Amino acid sequence: MGENIVNTLYSSPFFAISITLITFSIGRFISRKVKISIANEVLISSILSILIIISFDIPIDEYVKGGSALGFMIIPATIALAFSVYGQLLYVKKYIIPILVGSIVGSAVSIGSIIFLTSLFDVPSIITFSLIPKSVTSAIAIELSKLLKGEPSIAILSVMLTGFTGVIAGPLLIKAMRITDPIVIGLSFGISSHVIGTSKAFDYGEVEGALSGVAIFFTGIITVILSLILF
Repeated sequence: MGENIVNTLYSSPFFAISITLITFSIGRFISRKVKISIANEVLISSILSILIIISFDIPIDEYVKGGSALGFMIIPATIALAFSVYGQLLYVKKYIIPILVGSIVGSAVSIGSIIFLTSLFDVPSIITFSLIPKSVTSAIAIELSKLLKGEPSIAILSVMLTGFTGVIAGPLLIKAMRITDPIVIGLSFGISSHVIGTSKAFDYGEVEGALSGVAIFFTGIITVILSLILF
């Protein structure tokens, strides 16, 4: 009977949702208290969720059922980026040239580096197409990887790793190169490390965060266009 209760609990989508929300809340609390780049709420939440799944031997298929319910919210959240762009129209109009140039160059470098490295190491094409959308937000990465005949789960992993890398390496590069221009800082985070990077950009200021959010929108669109043209 006890086993049946446990199985019922695991199969409930609310179980996975609860774990995700609790671990994210813990991650956000730690992130705000510690205030260092590596203490990112998404990274902490991911690590805690993995530890819970392993420790309690939770079937990953059951966890994914609940996670898919939250995953559904990725699409409307991405669409909401258009609203954030509308809210920052003053910045878009004022800095449209650097936004477009930065997004085009950033997308081209991102795609080009993946093509070069996967060709160099003779990586299977399915991996290549899964890594192409690594620098865009999750919803776009999932759909783009499907269009390119890649694997969405690998695409999501690459998106997360790219975001974490940007959050950790970004501040170090900004400090080492003595970058103080808020436009450069904001666009750099948004173009290279999407939403996760944008959360870090807001630590530098409202302008940096706003432009990072705008950059996510343009980088996503340009990455899709370039990918479909090239492949």
